[in-house]
Amino acid sequence: MIDISDQVKTFIGRYDLSGCRLLVGFSGGADSTALLLALLAAGVDGLLAVHCHHGLRGAAADADAAWCRAFCEQRGIAFHLEHLDVPGQQRRGESTEEAGRRLRLALWQRLAAAEPTVVFLGHHGDDVLEELLMRLARGANSSGLTGLREERQLCGVRLLRPLLSCRRAEIESWLLAQGVADWRTDRSNSDCAYRRNAVRHDLVPRFRAIFGEDRGLQQAARVLRMDADYLEMAAADAYGQLRDLRDWQALHPALLQRVLRLWLDEHVGPGIIPGAALIARLQDAFKSQRERGGTRYLPVRKGLAIAVCDTGLAVVNPADLLSVGAGDKDDKARSFNPRFPGR
Repeated sequence: MIDISDQVKTFIGRYDLSGCRLLVGFSGGADSTALLLALLAAGVDGLLAVHCHHGLRGAAADADAAWCRAFCEQRGIAFHLEHLDVPGQQRRGESTEEAGRRLRLALWQRLAAAEPTVVFLGHHGDDVLEELLMRLARGANSSGLTGLREERQLCGVRLLRPLLSCRRAEIESWLLAQGVADWRTDRSNSDCAYRRNAVRHDLVPRFRAIFGEDRGLQQAARVLRMDADYLEMAAADAYGQLRDLRDWQALHPALLQRVLRLWLDEHVGPGIIPGAALIARLQDAFKSQRERGGTRYLPVRKGLAIAVCDTGLAVVNPADLLSVGAGDKDDKARSFNPRFPGR
């Protein structure tokens, strides 16, 4: 049996945690419980266990929160309970899972706003495979397929995932060896009406039944992560070299989405992931502008559009365009002065 605490100790030795506030996402499930215990065993001090009550599952969620609080009190671990109103804050077209992720990220941003902060999360190797399959079905690129990484900066939050090399069964065996057998189990995790659960309980076992194992998927995740790292470095370098629209038009398609995301992060703020439809429209705008000049406007979301003009890209509020006639739009575009790195 692998020693999770040794793996976590080796993991954190690779990262500088000095001067950082240390938060642990603590649901009470096997993975986050093992992570919290392993961090303690590895000698990490000053941990704050953060439990999110999502406003779902009624009394069962209340019991989870009470168990997590008692678990931490028994071990002298600082505990914070956060109530997230997922049903009340869910946006149109957003799944319950997506709303929960968005609200948790907003929580991490709020808790990390005042000082350098590291958030430890308990994702493990099985999560990596499930995420790979789910994002493959959505048509994600290599960066999306490998969104679960050991270290990640996401919307200004530094995330560390020490358990990605561990499998779910290994984590549960280690917990039992530590004398912990009463971790929390969310019954909704067995409901295959949720896609992630269907992937976990139906698709992955079926894959293993056909191929005998899932080592090929594990290897695919590793090499895709290397590809994504390289492309993201290349995109950051290309972003620093942008000067005008010709530089945008010259970007390789593999870099365009990544460079646009960096541009949106700087000019709008983190959190907007440009999808395939927006990239296709941007490429059409590049072609049209090259052939006929002028300015093209691409809606991104309510209150936000991208103007494509000779100087490059600029942010514009679509409502502002309603105040000018169609013949004035190109003159309006000439007043845009997009900021590019290096200028």
